[in-house]
Amino acid sequence: MSISEPINNDVTTPQTDSLLGWSEQESSTTRHNSYTRNYFSRLNVSVYLTYLCSTASTALPVVLLPTVANALVINLDDSTDADDQAAYFCSRIASSSLMGTAFGKVINGYLVDLYGAKNTSFLYFLLGALSLVCYSYSTSLIQLCLFNAALEFSESLQWPAIQVVLVELSGSQMELEDGIWISSLASRSGALLAMPLYAFVLDMGLDWRKLAFLGGIFWGFLGAVLMWLAIPHDAKKKQENNRSRSHDINSLAAPLLSHDNDDENNEDTSHARKSRSSVSYWAVLKSTPFWLVTIAHTGDSLLRTSEREVGTYFQDTAPPDGISSGTAGGMAVVLSAGVFVGLISLGGKFNRMVQSESEEGLREGWKRRKNIVVGLYIVAGLASFGLAVLALPFVRTKLTDFLEKICFPSLSTHAITILQLVHTFFMGVANSINYYQIPSLLAATYGVNKGLCNSLFEAVAYALSAILWVLVGFAVESGGADFLGWTYGWTIVTVIITISGIVMVKFINLFYIERVWKDVHRFDDE
Repeated sequence: MSISEPINNDVTTPQTDSLLGWSEQESSTTRHNSYTRNYFSRLNVSVYLTYLCSTASTALPVVLLPTVANALVINLDDSTDADDQAAYFCSRIASSSLMGTAFGKVINGYLVDLYGAKNTSFLYFLLGALSLVCYSYSTSLIQLCLFNAALEFSESLQWPAIQVVLVELSGSQMELEDGIWISSLASRSGALLAMPLYAFVLDMGLDWRKLAFLGGIFWGFLGAVLMWLAIPHDAKKKQENNRSRSHDINSLAAPLLSHDNDDENNEDTSHARKSRSSVSYWAVLKSTPFWLVTIAHTGDSLLRTSEREVGTYFQDTAPPDGISSGTAGGMAVVLSAGVFVGLISLGGKFNRMVQSESEEGLREGWKRRKNIVVGLYIVAGLASFGLAVLALPFVRTKLTDFLEKICFPSLSTHAITILQLVHTFFMGVANSINYYQIPSLLAATYGVNKGLCNSLFEAVAYALSAILWVLVGFAVESGGADFLGWTYGWTIVTVIITISGIVMVKFINLFYIERVWKDVHRFDDE
């Protein structure tokens, strides 16, 4: 069978828009009504709640990190540079977490495509619960890194599993895009709900070990139960039909031929069974669009995972009276709040910019989408560079003195922290669309490899991010007692974001606007 075919515009042959088998001959009114009717379906609500549990679980070590670092550094080393060691300690745990995620992404997406999203997600929720329980009994840096990596490994499967569920059960491209949007909102909702609660409980005096134990049991088992109920039982037939379709790498812009007669449908059913054993790493890795998005996604992942570092950053650069480690960890929630606000305010608008699925309509829609993407990368770069500037000792001193002179002594004490929170918030806003929606939209076009592709995006990006965070950790450690190293660290982040933005804009131009990869490439036939 040929692995590539030209786009067929024969009007006598019904064509499917996007990737889910909707005929172009169906009226836009019918499709709109169907989409509206299913918007708050059992599937969408279950997917939202399930992924909320996953993100709430992974947020727990983030909040605990400053507290755990201080506790173990004090217990293990009484030297005078304990603050520097705590920062280095945190960077090591954050790096191990990223490596756990990267390793999980390499193999877990393959397992999702091979054994099904529902089964694998259920088992991995239980694995995540076990990891947090073991984390609560850790007494050394090595143990913390190991079980934190195990938690990230187990949770790394949940996002591709959710995306596979959405692709297989969505009835139209519009429903799919908004499903991705809803699931990305869930990814932030969990952190927004859980992180302030965790910080409050820590400040109330609950031991971090008990919090890790109880949190792991609660979120792990709740997520497993919800995932088992996430896929509606009456959708199994629809799921198999969607699995049987061939998807092309550019199906968002190039409709595929539908299969309407019974003989072809029978062949497709056999193809669906065969496709389970034809999931291919090579089919994804040889794709140029995959690598362009992966390189761009590295900068987005660096911002996404910075929530593991900003708590320590806040504490290191706090005013003389300082802030508690629990409060510093809880303040990392502003990054999640920024992402959530960005998704709420821009996610729906981003989806609605493509109003026609004709070739010209897609091209014009993506030109408008590109403007949002460019603006968000600019905001991200400015925000991260602002954090670098606010870490400079003389900037903190001059700003504090200035506010005291203009009769704002109470404000001057916490002015730096307030400005840092503002910059962190806008860094989160800028990370919303670019991190969640664009990679998932591309991965949805990879047919039987859609879960694998979604995982590999983050596998490579998280591995590179882990290396970069080690570099940031060395920079912070070299900064000395005045924490000048944070300036070096955030400057590195700014440079990476700039490179990522350039590559992402290049991808959008080539893939969606200029349509360099116009021919259909069917990975299912590999």
